[in-house]
Amino acid sequence: MMPLSTAASPAWYAVWTRSRHEQVVRQQLLQKNIETFLPTIARWSRWKDRRKKIGWPLFRATASRGSMPPIRCPSSSATAC
Repeated sequence: MMPLSTAASPAWYAVWTRSRHEQVVRQQLLQKNIETFLPTIARWSRWKDRRKKIGWPLFRATASRGSMPPIRCPSSSATAC
C-alpha cells in the first residue's frame, strides 16, 4: 500500500453546528462556494398525521468543509459565517 501524500490531498475541517441545523449550514457554505461533505442516513420520522423518510446526518452537530483554513464564527450567530 502506498502512503498518501499530504501535499496532494486537500485539508478538511469539521464545523460544529447547532443540533438539527446541519443541512442549513451545509446550504450556506455551498452558497459561498465552499466544498462540503455531510453524509446522511435515511430514517423514518413520525408525526401525528403522517410518516416520512428523512435524510438524517450521520454525525450530529457537524458538517465537514474542505479547501479553506478554519474560520471563526460568533457563538451567538444562528447562521453560518
